[in-house]
Amino acid sequence: MENPSNIFHALVAGFYDATPRRKVEAALRASEERYRALFENNPSMYFTVNPAGAVVSVNRYGAEQLGYAPADLIGRSVLQVFYEEDKPEVSRQLQHCVQNPDRVHDWEFRKVHRNGNVIWVKEAARAMREADGQILVLIVCEDITYRKRVEQEIRKLNQELEQRVVERTAALRESEEKFRQLAENIQTVFWMNTPSGNDLVYISPAYEKIWGRLASHLEEKSRAFLDDIHAEDKPIMLALLGKQERGEPYEGEYRIVRPEGEIRWIHDRGFPIRNEHGKVYRFAGIAEDITPRKQMEAQLRQYTTGLEALVEERTRQMRELEKQRVENEKLAATGRMAARIAHEINNPLGFIQVAFTLIGRDVNPQSRHYHYLAKIDKEIERIAGIIRQMLDVHRPQQEVPQAFRPAETIHDVLMMIRPHTEARGLFFDLDLEQARRSLALPENMLRQVLYNVILNAVEASSPGGKIKVVAHAGAEHLALTISDNGHGIPEDLQPRIFEPFFTTKTATKNSGMGLGLSICKSLVEAMNGSIKITSQAGAGTTCEIALPVAN
Repeated sequence: MENPSNIFHALVAGFYDATPRRKVEAALRASEERYRALFENNPSMYFTVNPAGAVVSVNRYGAEQLGYAPADLIGRSVLQVFYEEDKPEVSRQLQHCVQNPDRVHDWEFRKVHRNGNVIWVKEAARAMREADGQILVLIVCEDITYRKRVEQEIRKLNQELEQRVVERTAALRESEEKFRQLAENIQTVFWMNTPSGNDLVYISPAYEKIWGRLASHLEEKSRAFLDDIHAEDKPIMLALLGKQERGEPYEGEYRIVRPEGEIRWIHDRGFPIRNEHGKVYRFAGIAEDITPRKQMEAQLRQYTTGLEALVEERTRQMRELEKQRVENEKLAATGRMAARIAHEINNPLGFIQVAFTLIGRDVNPQSRHYHYLAKIDKEIERIAGIIRQMLDVHRPQQEVPQAFRPAETIHDVLMMIRPHTEARGLFFDLDLEQARRSLALPENMLRQVLYNVILNAVEASSPGGKIKVVAHAGAEHLALTISDNGHGIPEDLQPRIFEPFFTTKTATKNSGMGLGLSICKSLVEAMNGSIKITSQAGAGTTCEIALPVAN
């Protein structure tokens, strides 16, 4: 019988020989458990397929995102989950990946959920050779449906804005290109540490790309990443860490500042990992760079602001059109009234003209008042012309331009309103040197405009005031400026001064129907000219008239 002592020593020796193996097995189990947790809980889709395209493995998240259980997909062709039109290209890309195992292959395709919904994915794939020589293709999928929808929405907005904001087209295209480049390079950081957060267990390489720092500095100090949190967002991060220490899942957004000063937005999610006894022994999380999305949201807000501005502008235009419609209705009413008045005046005026002709034959040419006959006859003819124009206020009949000296016409107008000026003690400051040469213009139409404008200046002036009349004649234009130092026109009334039936003289004995300036505007525009009135309450009014000279 074998010595018991020897048996005892053999058992002890066997015990010590097995201890390293158990430690290795425990480490392997921990490693497998760690990566299995990452594989199963990661919100990214992982597939492995053989060269023929059959699914070898798929994580639970990846299968659930497509409406399947892993068992529904394993062993079947991966092509079954792709959009029908994309399948030929998917097959070609897989073969290209198998034939080029030395690099990572990227592509974007559409997959079809079990319920028929289409999902856009960005995939990164690489072929690997296993220990037994078999080739497997590892595929990591990222759901980019939201990004595609945002891009589609951006395209719609661009189409709506393109016709109205043409000058921004180039900037929008550049912005879309920047967004596309950023979005296509998004990667997710996967990390795992102890519940206290003091010991880092694992962090994926994407950390270095997003944070711009080597992961090794976290091995020395696991919370060194706090130094990169934006100062305003550190309370947010500390609150998230507090949930982690209590073993509670969390989700939040914050900003980081990269070493070179660039700011990026991070969407961080953390969740506890429990052992078989329900105790939290690890805490894992996913940190996603959402800077492109934030930039896109800001751009969408900017587009929305632009659309609101366009709506406001369109509303303003509609109000202006409505105002113009009302004014046109007033002008139409003015035309009807003017035609009626002209009809009533025309007959007695004809009688006056005939009677004056008969009386004029009996006036002695040697009389000192004889020269007034021609002027009176001329004014009667002008009144007749005004009546003809009143028959169509909107479309004054175009008078044939004739050569005359504007300075003489201005003096004639001043003579007609001399009783008004003498009664008020007003005087004129004239600068008509440039208007003394002969110009080709519709004289009667100009005379009526000047009469109305100068008479308005006279009636607006205070007793003893001064009215300045300046003429500038060029080769192609005649410019006339009539200024008074009267009470002026209140600012809130100035936009209405050319409206028919609007007058600021309602409280005076000289108040009219409010047609003078409206008719003046029609006459000036009929001569292809422009009329502008500027005024300041208490500081007088200036009327500027510009008329093209006929060749």
